[in-house]
Amino acid sequence: MFQRILIANRGEIALRVLRACRELGIESVVVYSEADRNAPYVDLADQAICIGSSRSVDSYLRIDRLIAAAELSGAQAIHPGYGFLSENAEFAELCAKNNIVFIGPPPAAIRAMGSKSAAKALMDFAASRKANELYARWVPLTAIEGVAPPPRNYPAGVAASMIRNDFVWAMENRDRILGEWQKRFAKR
Repeated sequence: MFQRILIANRGEIALRVLRACRELGIESVVVYSEADRNAPYVDLADQAICIGSSRSVDSYLRIDRLIAAAELSGAQAIHPGYGFLSENAEFAELCAKNNIVFIGPPPAAIRAMGSKSAAKALMDFAASRKANELYARWVPLTAIEGVAPPPRNYPAGVAASMIRNDFVWAMENRDRILGEWQKRFAKR
């Protein structure tokens, strides 16, 4: 767990992260622009650091100033909230290079999901692989009453829905499935 987190956002987003920090017993450091100097989130934080003028490009979007604020305050992690730099792979990488944890997805995931077409292709690939893996696992279960293996090579959207539905079914029928597996493998 972290002792201190820098919140690299403003307004309601910063307030939500502040509340979560307080509930977890984590010290909060907020950054603010000159325009936000009197904002409620600035007063509620354990520490507040001004990072620039009113314009976002001169404050909240300045990666160098956010990293410097984290180092100055002794924050072990940066929570980007959403918007601003939360989807910036370069920011996540620079946090890591400066031994600061980026509370969010890794840079590779940010890059992969940053392009709608690349993200869709990645999800199609993952869903089709998962559907085929599920098929291979379900075949031995076909003797259990009420269980049928899923058809192979469903389109990604159907496969993703099928995976979710199959997971729900498996959790609801866990005891019956485990019992059947134990019977089958105990004989071998």
